[in-house]
Amino acid sequence: MLMETKPYLYDRQITQHPEGFCVITPNDIDPSVPLSCSVCSYLMRTQDDEIAWREFSCCHKCSLSWAASRREAWAEGWRPDTQKLAEEIALRPHLVVNLIVELRALYLVKE
Repeated sequence: MLMETKPYLYDRQITQHPEGFCVITPNDIDPSVPLSCSVCSYLMRTQDDEIAWREFSCCHKCSLSWAASRREAWAEGWRPDTQKLAEEIALRPHLVVNLIVELRALYLVKE
C-alpha cells in the first residue's frame, strides 16, 4: 500500500501512511529541513530553527551565535571549533526529549 496525499482544510495536505497514522502539513512545507542541527546536533524544534536552516543550514541558536555575525566566513565553510561549540552548548538549557521509536518487522512466510 502506498502513501496517499490529499488536499486538507486551510491550505494543508494530509498524508495517510500504511502503518495507520496520518500527517497533516502545510502545502508550502519543504521536507528538506533535518531533524537536528548539523552544527550542534540539537533538535530543530521551532519555526525560527526552520528559517535559520534555510538561510545558514543550522539551528536558530547557532545562527545567532556564529552564522549571522560571520556571514561571509560561514558561507565559505567556517564553523566553530569543538571547544567553542562545547562552551556554547553548556550555556544552553538542557531539555529532556523522549523519542519512542517502534520498529515493526513484517515477515512473509512462503507456504
